[in-house]
Amino acid sequence: MSKAIIKREDLPYLEVDSIHEVLIPAKDGQPEQKLWRLRGTISDLRIVDTTSWCALLGPNRNCLYGDWVAPPGSGHKVQFETGNEPNDVFTGTQLPYAGNLYARAAILVGDGPEAWQELIFESSDAVATRFVDEDGKAWRQLTESKEGRPLEPEAEILPDAWDHEHCLICNAHIDPDDRFYRHQYENEFLCVACYERYLVTGDLSFLIKIDEGPQPPETTSEAHRN
Repeated sequence: MSKAIIKREDLPYLEVDSIHEVLIPAKDGQPEQKLWRLRGTISDLRIVDTTSWCALLGPNRNCLYGDWVAPPGSGHKVQFETGNEPNDVFTGTQLPYAGNLYARAAILVGDGPEAWQELIFESSDAVATRFVDEDGKAWRQLTESKEGRPLEPEAEILPDAWDHEHCLICNAHIDPDDRFYRHQYENEFLCVACYERYLVTGDLSFLIKIDEGPQPPETTSEAHRN
């Protein structure tokens, strides 16, 4: 696995040539929808997958999620369509490509170590809510119990059932007594390995090396986060 550090300025990007609003008429009970179409040039088509939806990193911790409208034209010209209003994006703005999975992680890694707190994970109570699908299949959803939050009808408290979290980047379990890092303003977590590799160095290589990234361990316990 390559250990090269990739900073935000190293990522491939869309350089914006123009921005157009597109109105999608109301249809089949759905309201009118406003989209924004960004035309521009991709800096490196060897890395950017223009066949899949993705995120572009905008100014001020914003992300633009959307799809490429058509295959790239001559000169790496592309069109990107998003439902996120491109605030503070203008002609000439360069929007780094964040792939299709980890844009939120890129924003939070960019906040730096001062935004993360080192903790030891402890299990806590969980709220179990049971559902029955239209096909009759029963399943339950676990959410972390919060003091003072009212319970939904037929929900129940399961003592110590909130027994792990997941690393934002590699998805590995963070289990009781594990050291981990929690963002001070967002409910997100990093394992020690990802904190040291990515957060401390400001490395965003996980955005464009997804296939080479760390894999979560095998587990047979019930997953309580989707």
